[in-house]
Amino acid sequence: MPVNRIRPIVLATCGSFLFCTVASAQSYQFSIEQSESSIQQSLDVSVPLNGTLIGNYDAETNLDGTRTLPGLFGGSGNNPIDFSATAVITGSNSISPSGAFTLDIDPSGASATIDGFQMDVLGGDTATLSATFNLVYDTFRTVSPNGLFIGGIELPIPLGDIQLLSWTLEQIEPSTLTLVESPAGIDLVGSVTFNTVFSFSLADQELVTDPLPFVLPLVGTLVESGETLELGFISDFDFDQPIPAIEEPIENVPLPIPTILPPGGTANLLLSATSSEGTTSGQWSSSVVAVGEPSGCAGNPDIDGNGSVNGADLAALLSSWNQNGGAADINCDGTVNGADLSELLASWSI
Repeated sequence: MPVNRIRPIVLATCGSFLFCTVASAQSYQFSIEQSESSIQQSLDVSVPLNGTLIGNYDAETNLDGTRTLPGLFGGSGNNPIDFSATAVITGSNSISPSGAFTLDIDPSGASATIDGFQMDVLGGDTATLSATFNLVYDTFRTVSPNGLFIGGIELPIPLGDIQLLSWTLEQIEPSTLTLVESPAGIDLVGSVTFNTVFSFSLADQELVTDPLPFVLPLVGTLVESGETLELGFISDFDFDQPIPAIEEPIENVPLPIPTILPPGGTANLLLSATSSEGTTSGQWSSSVVAVGEPSGCAGNPDIDGNGSVNGADLAALLSSWNQNGGAADINCDGTVNGADLSELLASWSI
């Protein structure tokens, strides 16, 4: 679980906020204001790999390529060499996220439901990370260039910069948030559980992780701005959790390795491997602003928010008959009519 240090931010004030917004029990569609939002993040990904190395020699297309031979002596041809390794990907970036979610405010004004929260952490951009390959292999020799690689010793191979192509968050299930009136507007407290997915580019091959859970605390302030709502939240936390193995195997990725005995050459190898469960850790510090437009529909048969569906709700529905939208539009079809009356009666709870 993340270790959270979170502070609300104040965006504006609205003295009649509870009456002009919460009492209307509307649903809002929020979009993240990318130009006003930022995330400072550091990422450290460690992925264990097992597989084979083989020279890039090919009898038809690359006669001058490197050949690999097992052991200290003997052998011929071009042979696969077993290895184990840990791929380590690290980096820090400042990014501007994009995304959207819906927020349904309960008529009681005490809670709200957030749903459909999707965030592109990179905001449509990419991020640069550095990669190191910590390689342990069986003893082998190479031809073209001639080299001897003594096995059992970890060899760190810098792979240089790689690209984090995407980092997405997708909400798993609706979350209930607590609303509390404050001098600034409405303080909002809760958390949202996402599936997060990373994709990397390595030697022109895209590697995509399986979804893994990611809990984002959500503490901020809702304020009214004309007909819209604004939500601002600041969050600072550390995360450290396992990541599942990458399903797709890595095949024939070029891996140039400097020769050790004698030094000065470069053995051009091809790497094929499968991964096992790894880890991801890092720090997240964000300041996010989102603006919500009313959708005009709360979808709640408890129109007056008193905790029961009864005659008071029926009276409110009838007084809005044939009107467009509003709290009495229970089925969210844009008109208060018999369909809404049927849903209200089906939820009757005197």
